[in-house]
Amino acid sequence: MKFAKKPASRILVNTGGSQGGTGASTGLAPAFTLGCGTWGGSSVSENVTPLHLINIKRVAYGLKDCTTLAADDTTFNYCATNPAEFAAKSNCASTAADTTDNDKLARLVSELVAAMKGAN
Repeated sequence: MKFAKKPASRILVNTGGSQGGTGASTGLAPAFTLGCGTWGGSSVSENVTPLHLINIKRVAYGLKDCTTLAADDTTFNYCATNPAEFAAKSNCASTAADTTDNDKLARLVSELVAAMKGAN
């Protein structure tokens, strides 16, 4: 997967550029290959299709109360579980070194979650 590190938006593998880039031989949406992708400052990284030329307005209604979003989501409070308790539940074997790393990781995650909640 070294190719994924390249500064490119489209990478064609085993196909010609003119056929592959337009979708003829790759399964990409039939399109023009306009622009150079976000690496070159373009606004899109994909093939430009007719859908890009339509002005679509979307109306989104709130589905969740933002003031209680974190409190209602169990994943935000998951770190409250004691690491030893978690290890026992998942039948994990751990050494003292592993426990130290788990404690450090649990503290880091707790700090991160607190910062995301705006506590810090």
